Amino acid sequence: WYTDADIAPASSTLIAVTVDCNHDVVAGSTLAVSPTPAGLVYYDDATQQWNPGLAASTNGYTLVAGSTTSLTVTAHAGAIAFPPHVVEVPANTLTVAVVSPHS
Repeated sequence: WYTDADIAPASSTLIAVTVDCNHDVVAGSTLAVSPTPAGLVYYDDATQQWNPGLAASTNGYTLVAGSTTSLTVTAHAGAIAFPPHVVEVPANTLTVAVVSPHS
């Protein structure tokens, strides 16, 4: 993953999946993360890999590599911002979080 994403491995890693009210993934979604992570890369559904050249996800998936264990993530579907969610990302783990428009 890190090689495809062109980011350095991190002690905490998050895969965030942005979904809509029907729990369908949101193509074209973006993710704002605070504090700023070491790396943030979207998944390219067409090439089936993490693509650092994408400005948005093609299928709602975002790889976040960070050095902190608590992140605030805010998904965006175009101009619509979802409520922020706090996600705990323990060190030396891979965490998967579903980010929905519900708080």
